[in-house]
Amino acid sequence: MNYYLPTETELIDAFHRSDQRADRLLFDRHFRALCVYAENITGNMPEAEDLVVIVFQKMMNRRIEFQSSSGIAAFLYTSTRNAALNANRNNKQRTLAKEKFLYLEAVASSQKDNSQQEIIMLELLSHIYREMENLPNKCRTIFKLYFLQHMSSDEIAGSLGISPQTARTQKARAIQLLRIKVWKRAQQLIDLILIIFILQ
Repeated sequence: MNYYLPTETELIDAFHRSDQRADRLLFDRHFRALCVYAENITGNMPEAEDLVVIVFQKMMNRRIEFQSSSGIAAFLYTSTRNAALNANRNNKQRTLAKEKFLYLEAVASSQKDNSQQEIIMLELLSHIYREMENLPNKCRTIFKLYFLQHMSSDEIAGSLGISPQTARTQKARAIQLLRIKVWKRAQQLIDLILIIFILQ
């Protein structure tokens, strides 16, 4: 387990010094959520993972430019979106994900003021992934199939050799456990938004 829990200032200072613990903390905090985000655009998880690794490498090469973890998150989010959309444009196969996210790109370009909200959503998604790994084994397995593979309760039941009712019960249990954890994080982010709004 990672017990390296620096303050904001300590994290940025360590990141500037190329401290591997800071690099690992930032990687663990954002990598999986960014991969899923990129995969939703490209429709290809291996390609999405490759894109996110490249984005992290770019961030490491420019580490001295970042003065806050929110700045790092903004860079990772924007760079991943751009990289995935660029990859999508160059992909000869037109997929449903491509059409959906090309539309979202047009919306994003006309609503740039929403970038802060999108970063907050990414933070929440990262938190969901961290908390998902702490779920009980059966809950975690079923929730991953539901949340990541978009499988129905019947499909999960068939895949795991359990009844559909068991799949639904475990899925509901996972959602209930995550809701408690995620709501606490959401409240913290709301408080942060209010502070930023007051200071502007």
